[in-house]
Amino acid sequence: MRGVAAAIASSGTEVFAYTKLPGMVFWSGIQPRKPRGWENTRIWQAGITTPAIHRIEQNGFGEFLLSRVKYIAEANLSERQQNQLQQALQKDPERSRNSHSAHVFLTELDWKIRQRRP
Repeated sequence: MRGVAAAIASSGTEVFAYTKLPGMVFWSGIQPRKPRGWENTRIWQAGITTPAIHRIEQNGFGEFLLSRVKYIAEANLSERQQNQLQQALQKDPERSRNSHSAHVFLTELDWKIRQRRP
């Protein structure tokens, strides 16, 4: 949820730019410029806000996002990153325990445990 990622990706018929920021995803059509299957997802000029129900029916969008999640989940932290994480946990364990990252980790762990049960 707090990570940042970006990619230029393609399918057999499309090319798009993907950018993930904490809590949001940007998906920009390159070819075709306005892909079908996206309703009320356009970001308008600054100062213009309109409440709308967003809808994405583009084939492959969900699978692409899941593939990126899997890729990040399988990435290994460097030794330096592991040390920084350990120091942060030791410095303020209460903050770490109440963080959004801890909540996501525990939810994922619970899901994995439930999947293993017969």
